Amino acid sequence: MKNTLLLLGAAILLFSCNQTVEETATKNYELSLNAKGFRDSTLFIIYSSDLKTNIDSGYIVNGELKLTGSVDFPQYVKIHTPFEDKHAGEYRRLLFWLENKSISITGDFQNFDQSIVTGSPLNDMHHQIDSELEALDIVRDSLLRTYREMHDRNSYIVQTIDHYDSLRRDIIFNYIENHPNNEVCIRKLALYKQDMSLEQLQFIFSKVEQHYHTYMHSQEIMAYINEKVNTDLAQKDLLKDLKENQDFTSVD
Repeated sequence: MKNTLLLLGAAILLFSCNQTVEETATKNYELSLNAKGFRDSTLFIIYSSDLKTNIDSGYIVNGELKLTGSVDFPQYVKIHTPFEDKHAGEYRRLLFWLENKSISITGDFQNFDQSIVTGSPLNDMHHQIDSELEALDIVRDSLLRTYREMHDRNSYIVQTIDHYDSLRRDIIFNYIENHPNNEVCIRKLALYKQDMSLEQLQFIFSKVEQHYHTYMHSQEIMAYINEKVNTDLAQKDLLKDLKENQDFTSVD
């Protein structure tokens, strides 16, 4: 009986330790950067596009850099070398999603913006959206370069670029509508909120689960919807008052 109790106690302790480790692991990010071609002691800075501030930094040595920290919510970030390196032609950057997981970045100096990011489901989703847009973006970018190089601006090229922009938005909106419950799509919905009707925005956001409503970009969307609804109501009230005044004047 005593041995049974000791074994039971050990099992409970082991379970508690494992649970604590798992809980702790989810509260921190562990970022590993492996990038060849950078000078030793090159500084890398992580800048949050959401918070508009630097959130971490470190120096690469022998092509490796490890950073550990935590974020209150998944953030779209930029890891980059100092801006001063632009003058030396050595400025490099990479955009990716930082969340409290073990994330690896593998790349090199020449093509750092095309580095491979693994360990983050949000980065996988972001990459999937980019993949669906890739063919359109190649054509659109080519047209845009042609337009900028032209002495006589061609209205047909402008209309074609606008057409591709419209197709691009349709793909993004469709993807968001079908995958609304994640930070990647909610952030994109906030970015494109003015490019869709209020009804479409309300319909898509209605699919977002309640526990995502505290996310900063969800808050942004809800504030925008409330503002638009209140503005529409105020305009309707104004038109109603004007009509009533006109009817009253007509009776007189």
